[in-house]
Amino acid sequence: PTYSNDIVVRSGSGLRAIKNNTGTTGNTTFSGTVTLNGSLTVDHNLLASGQSMTFSGNISGVGGLNITRSIANNGSAVVLSGTNTYTGDTNVTSGALLFNGSATSSITVDGSSRFGGSGSTTGNLSFASGSLFVFSPTASFTVGGSLSLAASFGVASLVNADGTAINWSGVGSGVYTLISAGGTFSGINNYGLPNAFDLGDGRAAYFQNTGLELFVGTPIPEPGSFALFGGLGAMAFVGMRRRRR
Repeated sequence: PTYSNDIVVRSGSGLRAIKNNTGTTGNTTFSGTVTLNGSLTVDHNLLASGQSMTFSGNISGVGGLNITRSIANNGSAVVLSGTNTYTGDTNVTSGALLFNGSATSSITVDGSSRFGGSGSTTGNLSFASGSLFVFSPTASFTVGGSLSLAASFGVASLVNADGTAINWSGVGSGVYTLISAGGTFSGINNYGLPNAFDLGDGRAAYFQNTGLELFVGTPIPEPGSFALFGGLGAMAFVGMRRRRR
């Protein structure tokens, strides 16, 4: 179903909530605007796997947004696709958020929660230990503020939109920008060729450069490795010549 009414969240103590209990009625879309004078919790608790609760209208105000799934966490998600200007924080405490619109909010993704999308925020984006990123070969999320990744984050933290494991044999070789942001994250798992994640069939995946950039394909030694090998070869050759003298 689609609901076109505008939503206004009043200020005051306590959280206001939108909770979906439809289970089998399919995707739900809110196309009206949302004004956050206080915090709003969006609970996609009984959506079936693969279904979504989408907010396509613009979200504004001083309040924050909390994404949760109060029952079992499965493959459903909340989707934001509007031009959002609310200034409160966005917290994904459980469940999943696909952010395909724009925002000014800072976003925190808690452990076991999923986040992804092709949108952007001028705020910060932070992934706690155990959190997951939704991988899409055609999507890149842009962060204007700072990006923070837990040390445990790695290629195994990348999943499909429904939370299932990625079939890497179906992902073409290439370089994918998952998150465009400043900073280098050499402290995470699978950063750089020496720490590559084995995909099988002679292919590997590892993070590189700035932001969250993923290399997928047949590993190629870095130029420094060739220089080192060449230097060792030259040294051996000189040594052999000296011994012949």
